[in-house]
Amino acid sequence: MIKVNANKLQEAIDYVKDCLSEDDNRPVLKCLHLMLKEDSLIVEAVDGYKMARAVVKVIAKSEESFEALVKPFPVSVDKLGIFNVCLEIVNGYLEVLEQNGERHSHITLAGEYLRTDSILAVGEPSFVIHFNPRYLMNVMKKYKVNRTNKPEVVMEFHGEFGACIIHSLQDGKDKQHLILPLRK
Repeated sequence: MIKVNANKLQEAIDYVKDCLSEDDNRPVLKCLHLMLKEDSLIVEAVDGYKMARAVVKVIAKSEESFEALVKPFPVSVDKLGIFNVCLEIVNGYLEVLEQNGERHSHITLAGEYLRTDSILAVGEPSFVIHFNPRYLMNVMKKYKVNRTNKPEVVMEFHGEFGACIIHSLQDGKDKQHLILPLRK
């Protein structure tokens, strides 16, 4: 069982769900990938062309391993952001226990998810890359306009055919998008 802030979990789900696949032939990519990594819950979505990842700080955990593939689900949130939610995998279901005592069950999908850590590019960035503008615009809509002219969005380019990793500096949040380039 792991415990996280309900508002932060819902924010993470909302953040990544635009990168879920709509392809019925790839059911694993129609699911969120939830994974415990040290003291963080990683929430990911990949559709085969783009990826989004959000990290939620874990408040408490009673196990060292937690991984689930599940359809997006709603979490009850509060205006003050003080409610927590507990997540536990029981007999193929993700059990969500909310602070108000409500319990929701969501079936988990069996299957292997993409190992996104091996996909994320590393090394020195370069600046020669071609994108489908629709993918880039969909990602950029996620970031708020900053009226102070301070840089809020960082784009890392990793070679002509490598991934572009986009992340925000706002609120110190650890969230990333990945867009693959067009091959010319």
